[in-house]
Amino acid sequence: DVAPPGHQWPRPRPDATADGLTGVRREDDGASWAVRLRSTGVIALDLAWLRHATRIEREAGRDRPLWLSGGDHEPAGAHELVREVAGLIGGGQVPSLVLVEEPLAGRQRSAVAKYQERSALARLARRSELSRLQQAADEALGRTPSGPAGGPRLAIVAGDSVSAVNQVRRLGDGWPIGGLHLSLPRWGTLVGFREAATIAKRNDPSTLVLLGGGRGSRLTAAALEGLAAATPEIDRYVPEAPAVVWPALDTTDPSGTG
Repeated sequence: DVAPPGHQWPRPRPDATADGLTGVRREDDGASWAVRLRSTGVIALDLAWLRHATRIEREAGRDRPLWLSGGDHEPAGAHELVREVAGLIGGGQVPSLVLVEEPLAGRQRSAVAKYQERSALARLARRSELSRLQQAADEALGRTPSGPAGGPRLAIVAGDSVSAVNQVRRLGDGWPIGGLHLSLPRWGTLVGFREAATIAKRNDPSTLVLLGGGRGSRLTAAALEGLAAATPEIDRYVPEAPAVVWPALDTTDPSGTG
């Protein structure tokens, strides 16, 4: 597969002059399977840019999924984002598949808490907030766990917060999440990827399992690509861009007032 292009949203709204993103999106050759972008952390701006990116895609005769990463929201803010994006999907203002990866704020946890999450003790933890977000998204669009495939969907994707098989098991408790983004830098080893993908699909066959490529050697990339090809539960291999950070786009209005 071709890696989705990653860009940070510029801070102005998409009607701002020289927003720094519109031209880049219009030059996209459409080779990747999704349009991947990083959240501004401001819900109203993210929604405006999701609509704008969709218009650009449709002008080019495409309707690829949108993949929004990050946001650093508290739970209430993340639920608001999910409700709003589900509304855009239901109204046809964005593609029928939108991925929202790790919209919750990262919290500092003790070494004991991190150990418990990765160990068999994870089953004793309270239900994952990502699972709650997926339930809200599915209910807004009339979906049920393990229901019929197809139809509009907002998939909540677990990424940075998951680095062990036991955490994947926990994500199936209560309401299975819609996506799992596995990454070698987080997991540190290829061992466990296949089991994690199998568990995610067992929780819900419609869960989208993505295997991210590490920014390492060609040998590592070849191993990851081979693993994805040999594992039916992994839906896509999505190699990472070689950049160390998300490429920032110039903006004429850093205040975000647009």
